[in-house]
Amino acid sequence: MTKVIYILPHNHGFSGRRTQVNTLIDNVFREDIQVDIVEFRSRSIFANFMILISLRHYSLIFVSGSRRFCLLLPLIRIFWNGKGLFYQSTSLGYDDPETVYNSWKFKILYRFYTRHIGQLPFATVCNRNAVSVPNFVRSFGSNKASEQYPQIGASTFVIVGAICERKGQLRALNELENLEEISYLKVIGPDKGFYEYDAVYIKKFKDFIRRKPNVEYMGNLTHEQLLNELADAGYFLCASTQEGASNAYLEAMSLGLIPVVLDDKSDTALFDRYGFRYLRIGQKNLNAECLMDLRTRNISIIENLNIRCETFYKEIFYE
Repeated sequence: MTKVIYILPHNHGFSGRRTQVNTLIDNVFREDIQVDIVEFRSRSIFANFMILISLRHYSLIFVSGSRRFCLLLPLIRIFWNGKGLFYQSTSLGYDDPETVYNSWKFKILYRFYTRHIGQLPFATVCNRNAVSVPNFVRSFGSNKASEQYPQIGASTFVIVGAICERKGQLRALNELENLEEISYLKVIGPDKGFYEYDAVYIKKFKDFIRRKPNVEYMGNLTHEQLLNELADAGYFLCASTQEGASNAYLEAMSLGLIPVVLDDKSDTALFDRYGFRYLRIGQKNLNAECLMDLRTRNISIIENLNIRCETFYKEIFYE
């Protein structure tokens, strides 16, 4: 039995990283891999110390988090002397090892890394053991993509994410108010229990949607409920100003939804890096054949990313 621990930043109960680890456990890791997930809390010194003490029981350690989180690595080296220590990020931009490595903190701390993974295929590697691995999503979309482009739900949009300024729900509602091409908009995501919680922003958001009969706020859904709602929509609205390898974006495209970018403030790094195709708000509607080609291409890219992700973990765990 191989014991693996993921150390994540505390995220007040709502975490895309935790969702991704659970997805890997359910779909990628074999039963002989035991995975524990713990969170470092900035003000819980005793709890954090107990996590560090427990590290001696694990064969592999993944530290997954933002740029500041790489500061944990030298601390871990004090308590653990194995060779399977990885700083992992699935995000882009501010949270990606390729840019993290340019920071002076990272350049000073890299000497604490012990595991060289530069020869592993398909992983984006930044010096020794900092690695960016694509997120894994279940491939639901192949069958749907082979069908004729559905008319039901074709003008229904969905936007997913915690209700906060970064995710851009209010910006989207203001932009979409007078657009006839959107018949219905579903907004999905928590309005409490996350680190970017802003009571003023949420009040403005709820006051706005009360006046809009074609906008439905569905709250925070279970994963299966979310997938069902995504499958019933035609388009996925991308309004976030800062995203990594978004689970929601990838899952929506895997289900055959057409990604639509709201404006120039919306982060398109995920699409640009991997070659996903998308539309922009106000762009003239394409015919059914063009839309079919767009989503078939996106589903194919996701399937290739899944292979890259599975190959990486196979190299780490099994070879």
